[in-house]
Amino acid sequence: MMEIMLLCVSTGVNGIDLIQPDSMVVQPGQPLAITCQVSGYSLTDSSYATGWIRQCEGKPMDWISHTKALTVSLK
Repeated sequence: MMEIMLLCVSTGVNGIDLIQPDSMVVQPGQPLAITCQVSGYSLTDSSYATGWIRQCEGKPMDWISHTKALTVSLK
């Protein structure tokens, strides 16, 4: 099993709310879905970008995705 912390990050915004359970444990290869709700900007605004970062227990942070104006880039 692996415990993962996922963060939704962005810069220059008024506020970001990340909605997820306190702790999530998944088996390798098992799908995981979380929701990120933003305020202060729009995900369709190309002036801003939102990144998803994961951190496995005891490991450094790892960028996994980048979204800009609803265009997603996966690592």
